[in-house]
Amino acid sequence: MYQYESILNYFLVRGSLENILTPECTVPEKSMNIPCESCITLDKKGWGYKFEHDYMTPRELVHLLIEIVSKGGNLALGIGPQPDGRLAAEIY
Repeated sequence: MYQYESILNYFLVRGSLENILTPECTVPEKSMNIPCESCITLDKKGWGYKFEHDYMTPRELVHLLIEIVSKGGNLALGIGPQPDGRLAAEIY
């Protein structure tokens, strides 16, 4: 089945055929002329679970989302699970 409104991210295609940008852990400086999705982690220390974590506050997260959406982008929020697969209680 075809999904004609799907966006594919193929990293080897650049220029006029590029259909989406996915900046890792950054927010675009200005509005983009093609769709973009910022991949950012909830833990400021990076991807994956860390016992010594530094999660964004709800306020920081909302401001980040507003900034990305106002520039025409999406936010892919990475949340690393604990070693047993559960999310840390601080996230809730």
